[in-house]
Amino acid sequence: MHMSATNWATELLTAIFPEIRVLDIAKASGQRVVLYCEIGDKKSRLATKYGCPQQIVAKLTANVSHTAIAYYEREVEFLSTTESLSFPKLYHYSLITEDPRTETPLNAKVFLTIEEFLDGKPLSACPEKYSDPETVIELLADLVTALTPLWDHPKRFVHRDLKPDNIIIKTDGSPSIIDLGIVREAGATGVTATVFPHGPMTPRYASPEQIANLKRDISFKSDFFALGIIAYELLAKRHPLVEGNEPFDETLSKMVSAQASPLHKVTSASEEFSAVIGQMIEKAPYKRQRTIEMLAQQIDNCRKQGERI
Repeated sequence: MHMSATNWATELLTAIFPEIRVLDIAKASGQRVVLYCEIGDKKSRLATKYGCPQQIVAKLTANVSHTAIAYYEREVEFLSTTESLSFPKLYHYSLITEDPRTETPLNAKVFLTIEEFLDGKPLSACPEKYSDPETVIELLADLVTALTPLWDHPKRFVHRDLKPDNIIIKTDGSPSIIDLGIVREAGATGVTATVFPHGPMTPRYASPEQIANLKRDISFKSDFFALGIIAYELLAKRHPLVEGNEPFDETLSKMVSAQASPLHKVTSASEEFSAVIGQMIEKAPYKRQRTIEMLAQQIDNCRKQGERI
């Protein structure tokens, strides 16, 4: 993405916080821009008032709707209260309605967050690190542990967009979860109209209940489904249900109706681990693992079995 396509974000950010220097563009899609930045002055407002370190990540989303604001407020609520090291620390957030340079109203509101910079790579950039059952089992165990504070939150949050791009493998090997922009409360009415054919999601990792926009059925089990797809994909070197870059509607259809070959039939995974993954990607939520503890125990049993072999 060329810098010219994101000039609005850079100019707005540095007008609000002149001490920020933009180093690179992490992501730019539609109206959302993610920037890698550094703070040049250790005595600046960001450093002294908000406790920001030198390296930070700034996320700006333009033309935010009431629906989008509701999603971001949930993300802010979780990130600002969690003590888990598995999510980036949130330093600052604001809804910008005026141009700080002129104090005139913006044509489109902008939601800004400033977060911790995570030193690592997205899982999508290093899948080769997880090419055998042992490493995938360890990763899956770590991901369940990482996500438990989200699932166990009093509001029972669900990520809803788990995918390799949203899992950062840090330099110490531990995973962190990013982009909670569509997090929701399990079983809540939600902010997306039920008449819509589906809610916000990434089709290749979305559970059938997300695709059907069955709000009352969306829970931590929806995230189980995505984790199962990710684990299968890492080991098999292919998606269990979708072939290549298929059209949107075809992808949705296969995610809802296609059946995956058992993992142990197409990889060196044990039948026990294959059964765990198979249960995680069951189409009906009630057929998946009933609790977080159950899934964690199943994964731990597979890990111990691997140690005995």
